[in-house]
This record gives sequence, structure tokens and C-alpha cells, in this order.
Amino acid sequence: MNRSLRTRILSPLLLVLGLALHAPALHAEAEKSAPSLSVSFYKKLSEAHDWLQKKHSENSRAILQKLSEQADNSPYENGMVWSMLGYLHYQNGDYKPSAQAYEKALQFDIPPQLAQDTRRILGQVYLADSEYAKAAVHLDRWLEQGQDSSGEINIQLARCYY
Repeated sequence: MNRSLRTRILSPLLLVLGLALHAPALHAEAEKSAPSLSVSFYKKLSEAHDWLQKKHSENSRAILQKLSEQADNSPYENGMVWSMLGYLHYQNGDYKPSAQAYEKALQFDIPPQLAQDTRRILGQVYLADSEYAKAAVHLDRWLEQGQDSSGEINIQLARCYY
């Protein structure tokens, strides 16, 4: 068998074999990078969301508070519950507790995209509360990731520095 024919046949075969041998490691890595919520946590979080949508923030707050106190939450679950608490406070015009909740969400090992979204929202909460220096820190950090194609964050930053 000539060398070029062997290369054309063996190269794809070696690639497939290599992927097959490393598939368990790739799958384990994918599971680490894609966190999930437990079923019971998801149900409660969904219930809190439903109450919030119905403008029953006290019911939502009670559920979220209980979820935040569970000792067996994953970092992702903690990040989600504190983000939702931040949203609840923001909807009620309570900017300081909202900012505290979003800051708390960022303390957990959450996926990069959730952290990035939380930074943007936190910057906007600080902006709404006239905390311009704090807003600028979070909006600048968000912008460093190169995600603002509309220029909206630049406008918000201009408000911070004005």
C-alpha cells in the first residue's frame, strides 16, 4: 500500500479512535461546563418566578428566601436564587437590596455567561440608584468581554462619567 493511500485511510480512522477513547473525558468536561438545577430546586424557582410574574412579590420572596438558606445548593443554584432575588428587589424599586443580591450571586462559582449577564444588570441597578462609580466598574467589566454591539452600554457608561 502506498504512503498517501495509508495516510488517507489511517488518518480518519485514528481520529475516530482517538475521539472514542477520549469521549468519556470529553463528556465529563461537558458536564462540568454545563451546570444544571436539581428538579426540586427548579420547581421551587419556577414557582417563585410565577408568583413574581403575577405581581405577588411577597410569595416569591418567601420561596426564594427558603431556597437561599438551603445548605445543599450547588453554586449555580445559589447564583440563580440570588439573581432572582436581585430582580425581585429591582422590580419593587428597592435598588440597594437588589444590588446586594446581585453582588451575592457573583460570589458563587457560576457559569461565565451568567456572571457576565449579572455584571451588566448590576451595573444598571447601580446606575438607577445613582451609584455611578460602582455602575461604571461593572459596566466596564461587561464591556471588556466585547458583547455590546448596539452601543447601549457605552451610553450608560457616559451617564456614569458625566
